[in-house]
Amino acid sequence: YMHEVSRTDYYMGQLRAELKRQGIEKDTYIIYMTDNGRPFPRCKTRLYDSGIRTPFLIARPGTIAPSETHSLISSIDIGATILELAGAEKDKRIQGVSFAPVLENPKVTVRDYVFAEHNWHDYEAHERMVRSRDFMYIENNRIQFAQRGPLDAINSDSYASLLNLMESGEISEIQKEIFLSPRPMREFYEVEKDIFQRENLIGEKSHQEE
Repeated sequence: YMHEVSRTDYYMGQLRAELKRQGIEKDTYIIYMTDNGRPFPRCKTRLYDSGIRTPFLIARPGTIAPSETHSLISSIDIGATILELAGAEKDKRIQGVSFAPVLENPKVTVRDYVFAEHNWHDYEAHERMVRSRDFMYIENNRIQFAQRGPLDAINSDSYASLLNLMESGEISEIQKEIFLSPRPMREFYEVEKDIFQRENLIGEKSHQEE
């Protein structure tokens, strides 16, 4: 994994050097992103932040000031954003929201909610998720299936270690979450306080309004 990260970083440097050599570095937006969480248990294919809050960087030297934002964006927003940056009209069929304003002001909010889904990915699943800045709600319609992750996750050394702990009875409550069956049908988390989404608050009366 470290090798892949290092190799990606190296070739991104090569790409930027070539843009600079051609004199178009300041006319080019570079988007660096991933399509899902890391290929480890409770990451890839999961609807927690470990699965959907993926790396996303966008750069254009001289146009976008180096900064960090906590604004919510979704992958479906990329198309709408590129069209706006290019000065092209957005087709009415495009559902995404342009986050171009965030590139000028990192404190700007362009959407209040993001959505995600988990369907078939090597194994049967049917989950839906909505997340705001503060809260996350998940519905699981295949509660009979444990969510151990896709094939690349369960073929990892991480999974093998967890499986050994499970079989020996030495596994912790947090570690054995991936083996849970049946699973909760509904989950609700206060993500700012529970950054790893461990405490399901779905039955708490104090959170019924949210």
